[in-house]
Amino acid sequence: MFVAGKRRCACPLDAVHEIVPMRSATRLPGAPDWVCGLVNLRGALITVADLSARFGVPRSVEGGDVLVADALGKTFGILVDGVKDVLSLDAGQLEVVEGEHSVGGVVSHVAYAGDEQLLVCDLSALARQLLVT
Repeated sequence: MFVAGKRRCACPLDAVHEIVPMRSATRLPGAPDWVCGLVNLRGALITVADLSARFGVPRSVEGGDVLVADALGKTFGILVDGVKDVLSLDAGQLEVVEGEHSVGGVVSHVAYAGDEQLLVCDLSALARQLLVT
């Protein structure tokens, strides 16, 4: 579970390799505003997407954490305001999000953990969007 743009979010844990502090990014010419750019991670360049900006809301913190994830054979980073917890969710806690509420396909489900509502991110959809940029 993590926070992006003051929204509680989640993604599959098996797709996340590590969590690192945000570092300087090199902007990609012509990339959308929600793409921070390229970040050097131990000699490998990864593209980092700002999830708050993708949601269309301002970031609530300076800096933040990068979830280094894999989807569709691509390694990329997701800039979030902060990582909060690891949760186990079962299918009964998930509700499918309709297209018009999916933030361009990035949110696939809404999950409920106790009294908290979580936006479940579709990392494959985000990877496809990054491949286009």
